[in-house]
Amino acid sequence: MIDEEIINSFKKRYKSVHPLVFHRSLEKSETAVDLFDILESIPQHAFFWNDEEKKWEKTIDFLCISKAKEIIK
Repeated sequence: MIDEEIINSFKKRYKSVHPLVFHRSLEKSETAVDLFDILESIPQHAFFWNDEEKKWEKTIDFLCISKAKEIIK
């Protein structure tokens, strides 16, 4: 669990990050360092969460069709 004071400082630093993306990043992080690394790696546009890499990744596949096909298999 990450200290509430640290979370609030990250919220101030990353106020341009959408609250849902911030919350999802917080869920996926185990430490404050993990949270920092995740938030620093957020791309500008069209991104998705990669469970294997444990980070947000940019995509040119705006509908994430390739990922959906993998899930459906």
